[in-house]
Amino acid sequence: MNWTSTTVPLWQVDLENYFRVGGAFQLKDVTTEEHMNFVKLFAVRHNLDYTLSAKTVLFSNKAAS
Repeated sequence: MNWTSTTVPLWQVDLENYFRVGGAFQLKDVTTEEHMNFVKLFAVRHNLDYTLSAKTVLFSNKAAS
């Protein structure tokens, strides 16, 4: 599974690239409100579901309704 960390420079670009590839991917070290705000906006912009477990967010395609 593809993943990046908020401690990696330009982690936001990594997420965009993982989205383009498709499939689930993770963002680790989500520790601030700014990180969570980004996660929420990113998920809405790309129509993704996400779950937060400890300090890791798992992004996945929205389940078909």
